[in-house]
Amino acid sequence: MRVSFTGGSPRILLSRGDRIQVTLAPQIRTEALASAIPAIPVEAIENSFTRNRIVSQTDFDAAPYIVANLGNNLAIVGTGDEVYARGVWPAGTSLFEVYRAGRHFTDESEDVDLGLELEYLGFASISENESVELKRMLINNSSKEIRVGDRLLIREQSRIDDTIFPTEPAAELSGQIVAFLGN
Repeated sequence: MRVSFTGGSPRILLSRGDRIQVTLAPQIRTEALASAIPAIPVEAIENSFTRNRIVSQTDFDAAPYIVANLGNNLAIVGTGDEVYARGVWPAGTSLFEVYRAGRHFTDESEDVDLGLELEYLGFASISENESVELKRMLINNSSKEIRVGDRLLIREQSRIDDTIFPTEPAAELSGQIVAFLGN
């Protein structure tokens, strides 16, 4: 038996046999890999992705915006509803993603504007050209409610392959985390 002090309080400990005591502390340990990191199917991790974007305030202000709901709902719009949207429309596309302004990011010194985070709400397609600036749009899919004032950006095609092959970057990278989703 032996006496030990833990947190300023005495404790009686029982020692059995001639055991050697080893104190372990946190440290970096390395192990050789038996094989390469396996390929990761996108389906296994796609629920971790968001479709939010970070754009400049100028791009956000220039984007077309929803001006009215054609349905019975006064302010909230969802999948299958139609809306009117106004703005300067890019040529050659009729598919748009719907976004709402979120947080504005600057670097630590507050001197450099990093952009405005946009929250993804759904996607819509032009169903009728009312005029050069005014379009009637169908909300094809919505993950959240869509309101008057929400913005429309050209719908991006997925830039991620069906399978991800983890590799070491070709050049050294550095960066800084500016925010976490939801904070």
